[in-house]
Amino acid sequence: MSAKPQAAYAEAHRAASQEFRKLSREQMRERLREAGVLGVVPQVGDKVRVLGRLNTWHYGVVIGADPDGHVNVVRNDGDLVGVQALQEFARGHRVQLVERPPVGHEYAAAARAADLVGKRFDLSTFDTRPPRRARADAGGALLLGGLLAAFGLAAAAVILSDDKEWDETTGRYRDSRGRFATG
Repeated sequence: MSAKPQAAYAEAHRAASQEFRKLSREQMRERLREAGVLGVVPQVGDKVRVLGRLNTWHYGVVIGADPDGHVNVVRNDGDLVGVQALQEFARGHRVQLVERPPVGHEYAAAARAADLVGKRFDLSTFDTRPPRRARADAGGALLLGGLLAAFGLAAAAVILSDDKEWDETTGRYRDSRGRFATG
């Protein structure tokens, strides 16, 4: 690296450091969290993971908070799925976000995860998106709505088309074929 780019980098670093020092503690934490330094703040429906013993990943799905304010996670407990507080699940390790459900489907993902409690399931394969049939139904509704809108536009074009001419002798409208037009 030559001297000019190195000096420019050092100057940019100094300027950024000065701007960062002007921030309040809360703003600093938020910037660091956005950068991934402090980890993520899990939300309802998020699929998260923590590095466990023997460098294996432990997966869980955030299902919400209990009345005491502890965030609960559905996680694998041996072969079965169980519920545990996020702090116990993480055991001081950094919680990583694996997958976030689509907007509007957060509570549905949490409910599907809560339904797995006591059952045999591998949460590493849990999908936070809605099931395929729900996505297909939503797509079908959009398709039907689009077809109805297109039909409505075509009908409006036919009704509003101005192919009628006023016949002065009869005082009525005639269409392009010379017949009396209705309406």
